Amino acid sequence: MLAATSEGEFIANGRHGQRRSRVLAGHQRALAKVTERDQAGRCINRKAPERIAAARRVARASERAANCRLDALHKVAKRIVESADTIALEELKLGALTRSAKGTVAKPGRNVAAKSGLSRAMLDAGFGILARLIREKAANAAREVIAVDPRYSSQTCGRCLHVAAKSRRRRRFCCVACGWSVHADVAAALEIRRRAELRPTSMLSRERTPLTQHDAA
Repeated sequence: MLAATSEGEFIANGRHGQRRSRVLAGHQRALAKVTERDQAGRCINRKAPERIAAARRVARASERAANCRLDALHKVAKRIVESADTIALEELKLGALTRSAKGTVAKPGRNVAAKSGLSRAMLDAGFGILARLIREKAANAAREVIAVDPRYSSQTCGRCLHVAAKSRRRRRFCCVACGWSVHADVAAALEIRRRAELRPTSMLSRERTPLTQHDAA
């Protein structure tokens, strides 16, 4: 899922890179077969016609995936901006979220494969691009965009405001204090919306569509 709104709408993740990964991998293998390297691993036939053709096929496959992703994100951003006067977005630190989890020799990382897979999925989803497009389209449409601190948003109850990590149960949020239950991403979106409404500079007048963008599954 790419995002969820406080109105309960779920926006699907197109997974454009993942869907085209087999085609891209095939072109990359073909490129590797026609690439000649010296003992130091440096390519020595960079200008060979067959290698140039193979490299172009790799580039075109990557470009198609990027174009499909960008087109889909443009459409999502347009729909979001048109649905609200004010949009609240989680101020995600994507650089930190997608940083390598390998660690060092002295302190190796844990669950490296799982974290790497999540990072690839987040980058493929294009959260940063979506946020940028929303801001650009909102500026052109005279809409307000509010960046909200996302810390503990997925652990905060939308009814009693109790904060507890145990309330988040994978895809469901069930408050350990009052029992309120809803989809976990909708709960986070509601909390993002509540925090945006508390800002004194925010004038939320019509329909509001805060987003939660922390799920790339």
